[in-house]
Amino acid sequence: MVVRATCAAGLALTLLASSCTSATPTPSGSPRPLGASHLQLIEAEDAQTLDPALIDDPTSLAIGSEIFQGLTRLDDNQRPIPSLADHWEVSDAGRTYTFHLRSAQYQSGATVEAQDALTAWTRALAPATASPLTIFFSPLGVRYPGDSLGAVQVVDSKTLRVRLPRPDSELLTLLALPPYWLVDPKQPSSGSGPYRVDRWDHSRAIHLSAFDGYWGARPSVRKVDIEIEPDNAKRLDRFTSGAVDVAHGFTGPQLLAFARDPAHAAELHKVPTARTTWLGFNTSAGSGYGPPDRLAIAQVPFPGESFVAVALKHVNEPPPSVLDVRGDVPLRVVQAVDRARLTDLALFGSMLAAPATDLLPPGVPGHLNRQLPVHDPAAARAALDQASFPGTIDLYFSTNATVGRVAADLQDQLSSATGRSVVLHPTGDFFNQAALDKLPFFIDTWSADVPYPSDILENILRANAQFNNLRLFDPEIERALDQGRAAASWDAALTAYQQAESVALSQNRVIPLYSGVEPYLARPGLSIPFIGGMVAYRWEEVR
Repeated sequence: MVVRATCAAGLALTLLASSCTSATPTPSGSPRPLGASHLQLIEAEDAQTLDPALIDDPTSLAIGSEIFQGLTRLDDNQRPIPSLADHWEVSDAGRTYTFHLRSAQYQSGATVEAQDALTAWTRALAPATASPLTIFFSPLGVRYPGDSLGAVQVVDSKTLRVRLPRPDSELLTLLALPPYWLVDPKQPSSGSGPYRVDRWDHSRAIHLSAFDGYWGARPSVRKVDIEIEPDNAKRLDRFTSGAVDVAHGFTGPQLLAFARDPAHAAELHKVPTARTTWLGFNTSAGSGYGPPDRLAIAQVPFPGESFVAVALKHVNEPPPSVLDVRGDVPLRVVQAVDRARLTDLALFGSMLAAPATDLLPPGVPGHLNRQLPVHDPAAARAALDQASFPGTIDLYFSTNATVGRVAADLQDQLSSATGRSVVLHPTGDFFNQAALDKLPFFIDTWSADVPYPSDILENILRANAQFNNLRLFDPEIERALDQGRAAASWDAALTAYQQAESVALSQNRVIPLYSGVEPYLARPGLSIPFIGGMVAYRWEEVR
């Protein structure tokens, strides 16, 4: 995504009244015992809402995922597995899903029934709810507030049938996320997850306890207290003093200073996120012209001129012989980039990112450790010289501070490796300019809202997709994306999506740079199976 996360206004839930006592626990004077039955966490921001129809921020998602559940849930590999539905059948060539619900109850004591799914999803689509998540109902043939949900049939109290307009392999993953979570219709703050809210002191703390009626395994962690502290320095001090068990959301300099002490090595965990960043070549650079004009634009500029100057000057002229090597130019740019150096220098010793080995980041299923072109500056310069490649390279990027540091290091790397002058263009309206094909060579990024490869690849590789800033069209990519969407199994879908990505990477029109990382600090003695992606870990799996 470019920027799709919004701060939801937050529906006032029916929770217990806030306490007037301090929400900040007092640090213990003695070391905490190994393991945990009481988990003390700290967050930089409070949950914006705990209404499944409105959850659209990371803190709300992490907490909400412990309170509410969908028909499916995601395992440690982000594969959808049974949750409130203990099994299902797929028929009609992947267009009909019949879900059979298990015996489960809400924290209110009410029984989970199939009708609850239809009620919750219909409410999320109601205009009065103002859900920012209605687009996630697209596989059901609806996506806008007020759309009628005709694809869902309640067969009986434990059976739900969903009929899709076309096969969609993303459905089972979506069912594990809001707005698909089920709630007690009579008590919307009550979910069926392993934890329940005891008290919410807004902007100060949230207190939860294990739900004894939970249908799954009994969690070892029986209580969870979440302290809210926006100040980074105070939050780090709370962790180092032993007052909290897990903390995150720190700056690069803070993390570097923390990691300098070898005693902290076991406390720092780099958790992969769903964010990916790349260098892109727009195949219609210098647009504003119609399709016939775009076809005439040279993909490899002429000697001594910048990408944009060439595109505008020669748009109606036939390409010279130098363009015979145009397919090789992106490869040579790839060889000029040292990803490890980039993340080390621009991203604080790789604290905030990892060198990319794939366009799909490790936090998204389908990620591969691919053999990308190696750093070879000598080969890059020789090939570009032979092709009479221009002396100036224009690099465009957004005005985000992190991307600015990345661009500055890329400027140094590309200049040194190729002998060209690299001109940086921080662009305030980057996304508008990219959509207008004004940016021939650029840094772009995407953070997936759904831990599934289609969230990234359909948006940046699909022809005519809104965020396909590459303007890449390839029939083989289109076929692979179609196969991934219609695949009958999760494994078949991943294979198809990996093939679509392989085609794009083989053309070197997209050059993966780095994948996002969120460092977590966890006290020694805790066993936390960090997952990554949308939710870093699950409280019920902490030991």
